[in-house]
Amino acid sequence: MTEIKENNISLKKFRYSEIFGNTFQGEGKYTGVPTVWFRSWGCNFNCSGFGQDNPEDKSSWILDYEKIDVEKYKKLEDLPVFKRGCDSSYSWSKKFEKLSRKGTPEEIVNEIESFLKNEFNPEGKFFNPYSKQWTHMAFTGGEPMLAQTAIVEILNVFKNKNNMPKFITVETNGTQKIRQKLGNEITEFYKYDFSLISPFEIGPKKQEWFWSVSPKLYLSGENWNDAIKPEIVKEYYYYSKYGQLKYVVNNTERSWYEVEKATEMYRKEGIDWEVWIMPVGSEKEDQQKIQAKIAEECVKRGYNFSARLHCLVFDNIIGK
Repeated sequence: MTEIKENNISLKKFRYSEIFGNTFQGEGKYTGVPTVWFRSWGCNFNCSGFGQDNPEDKSSWILDYEKIDVEKYKKLEDLPVFKRGCDSSYSWSKKFEKLSRKGTPEEIVNEIESFLKNEFNPEGKFFNPYSKQWTHMAFTGGEPMLAQTAIVEILNVFKNKNNMPKFITVETNGTQKIRQKLGNEITEFYKYDFSLISPFEIGPKKQEWFWSVSPKLYLSGENWNDAIKPEIVKEYYYYSKYGQLKYVVNNTERSWYEVEKATEMYRKEGIDWEVWIMPVGSEKEDQQKIQAKIAEECVKRGYNFSARLHCLVFDNIIGK
């Protein structure tokens, strides 16, 4: 079937879990930077081991999302925070599909821009005329690399509206190959002339396609051979040298050993990104129990420490 397009923009509706803004990046290098988000639908992992008393004993796991009576909820934002298992399981579990949404690329972009608009930025631009700073655009999930066509089409709409984000982050588990469409999009992104968009901007003309790769260690419950794919991340690095490796640890010797082992494998593929370490825990109380010790261990080992700031500020509620 031929895909219907209007003005070179797809009219196909893409499924996604949520769009949100009025918040910031909560993890890694760009912690605290204003960011708007497109959370795709679907993931190739479940990460059911997170938050479990014993992530190595699947028979002991308790999964909060399985106990939810979906019929009681009209929208995702009303769901509680899931303490055990993936804290964004609402973005991939079939159980929550009825709460997911669909939209054309133009409808999706209009909603994203609605979070950029306010009295300081009445036109809803990524380049804020008040602060002379850029709001970032983040694609997350689920696993956004399963939604590469949606990413490409969304960016095409931003181009047509002369509102292309200068800083794009893709938050990925690092296991999905780049398809040609997305590869072409990244290549074209680096040819884009942002000086035409922000003539008053101070500083060098620079754009970033930023890969935030979060490899899943044993405490996620995922199998090592399925989760650690250096050859895939090497492809990401080919298209953009900007990125980070971001691990969730529980401060056990095994979690630190796996950080070292995985990082060595990525380094052998020439990936020289900085390493960020975060404490496991979907709620701030869980993180606060171990984050000081993890931070101290990061300093000793020479890694960057990242609190999950959105959890500490907003308690990880959906939409923040």
